[in-house]
Amino acid sequence: MKKLLLSVTLSLATLYAMPASAEVSPKVDGQAAAQSNPNPTHQRIGEIQSELNKIWDQAFKQDPDLVKAADKTNEQLKEKADEIGYDPNVMKSALAKAQTKLSDSSMSDDDRKEVMAGLKEVQDDQAEVRAKFLADPEVRKLNEDLQEKVISAMKEVNPKTEQLISEMDMLLASMKKSS
Repeated sequence: MKKLLLSVTLSLATLYAMPASAEVSPKVDGQAAAQSNPNPTHQRIGEIQSELNKIWDQAFKQDPDLVKAADKTNEQLKEKADEIGYDPNVMKSALAKAQTKLSDSSMSDDDRKEVMAGLKEVQDDQAEVRAKFLADPEVRKLNEDLQEKVISAMKEVNPKTEQLISEMDMLLASMKKSS
């Protein structure tokens, strides 16, 4: 259930809106990304991610109410996802099954194409349902409300949070323009 929020993030800041107790961390290892990429923009993005990760961790450690709010939001998102028919694990499951089938060296090319076509169909179906889920006004409101709480808590930890997020957004936008 806690993984659901990761699957429905609507903005960069929401990426940090999962409780510290989540089974899968939504965070990227910014330092590793910065060190492995000599591009200054990518390097700076990695540095910002690393800093935001630290702030995010501290915000959840300091604020048990934030953890409760994130858990409650996750529960509400799960209910809404069930109502709409969105399950972020469907694609993972389909991919795992396809990988198992495709690992069979005796499988014919036609059978491989059929497995890949089936996987593509699941992917397309899930993309459509996910888009419907993300467009739902209740889902958007839940995400926005939690995002505000998380950013507020992060600002209490470090007043530069907003500046870091703005810089990250600016860098990402400039990368999109140049690609």
